[in-house]
This record gives sequence, C-alpha cells and structure tokens, in this order.
Amino acid sequence: AGVFNNTVGTVGNNLTLTTDALSVSGPGSISGGGALTYQPRVAATPMTIDNTTLSAFADGFSSITLGRSDGNALTTVNAVALNDPTVIRQGGGGTITVAGNISGAGDASVTLNAGAAGAINLNADITTAGQAVAFTGPVLLGGGARSINTGSANVTFNHGISGAQDLAITSDGTTRFVGAVTGLNSLLVTGVSSGLTGVTAIDTTTITTTGSQTYNFVVLGGPVTLTNTGGGNIGISEVNGAQSLVVNTAGTTILGA
Repeated sequence: AGVFNNTVGTVGNNLTLTTDALSVSGPGSISGGGALTYQPRVAATPMTIDNTTLSAFADGFSSITLGRSDGNALTTVNAVALNDPTVIRQGGGGTITVAGNISGAGDASVTLNAGAAGAINLNADITTAGQAVAFTGPVLLGGGARSINTGSANVTFNHGISGAQDLAITSDGTTRFVGAVTGLNSLLVTGVSSGLTGVTAIDTTTITTTGSQTYNFVVLGGPVTLTNTGGGNIGISEVNGAQSLVVNTAGTTILGA
C-alpha cells in the first residue's frame, strides 16, 4: 500500500503511483501540474473508482490516468465528479463498468479504454463542460436509457456499440462511430441548441436499431446502411460524403429533419 502522511506536491513534474491501495492524510493531499498515473501493481488487479479515491488528488494535473495500459481485470466506476482530463483504462482487454454517472467540470475530458479485446459496460450517463468523451473498446449499454452530453466537444466510439437501450448524444462537436452499432432501441444525435448543430461522422458500415434514428449533419466515411427493424422513422438533417447510403425502414425516412 502507498501511505502518505503529509502532502505531496510535484509542481510540473509527472507522478506515477503503482500500488494496490492508497492512504493519504486528507483530500487534495497529492497535487501537481504534470501527468498523474495511479495504477495497481499487476494487470489482473481489479479497481474501484469513486469520489473517495479521487479526493486524494488536487485539481490542477494536466491529466489523470487510472489503471494500467496492460490491465485485464475489472474497473468499476461509481458516480464521480472529475476536475482534470481523465483516462480510465484496462487496456489489456479488461472490463470497465460505469455504474454511476460521470460528470466533468472545467477541462475534464473522459476517456474509457478497455482495448479492442475488452468491454465497456455503460450503465450510467456522462456529462462534461465542453470536453471530449472517447471510448476504446466495445460498448454495451445497460441500466436504461443512456445519455452523453459534451457541449461543444467531440464524442468518439472507436469500436462497436450494442445493447437494447436508447442512446442520446448531445454535442456541437463531432460524434464519430467507427464500429458497427447494433441492437439499440433508438439513437439520437443532436446539437446542444438545436438538432442542426454538430456533425455525425459515420465511419462504420451499419447502424441498426429497433426504434427511431435521428442525426444532425451526417458525413459518410464509406458505404453505410441505416436499418430500423421496428418500423420507426429515420431522420437526417443533411448528408455529406461521396459514399452510398442505404436506409431500410418500414417507417418514414425524413431528410432535412
């Protein structure tokens, strides 16, 4: 275990804490302006991240990384309030389960990295104050309708999304889908002030839902098929990109939505 009975200040230097348990003298005991990494000693060690854990770290780090790049265990993220750009990782193919809402203030972006062979269970919502949210690893939606709100910043799904839930993404930046989206109830991608702001970059070949799909400005990265198996509507405000687009639904296809 790492035990700090006094405050630790790293000024602008980077700090790596490799320990299975952390004991500090009080909130904000560890401070600095560089990059902070807090990780267990071995890749197979599970982690739990909550506000009690994060309270040890004072606001002001250039980034905070929680977990190992080769981690292959389970990280459970309870409800947390972030103040610095934060990476939560089980990068060796582990599992990240978001069990409570993640909120980011100031410059706090959110990156969840389970690796291509891992899994991200998104059972709660993510909100930032105009900072990016990114997922590396297949995302499984659970626990009810899910929402992601980043204000003016980007949302990136580097792998597929599944799960029979509604997903609403609110962003004036670019929302990018790189992997297949399958089995969702509904998918809504819209801007903060109206549905006409923000960009939806579709770099996958297929998006399938059982309910409605609604997109702001769409940019196609390749041939795309949008399918609604439940007969609901598919609405797109505008489409760009010299690629083919196939829309399959027994409902109404609305262009200029």
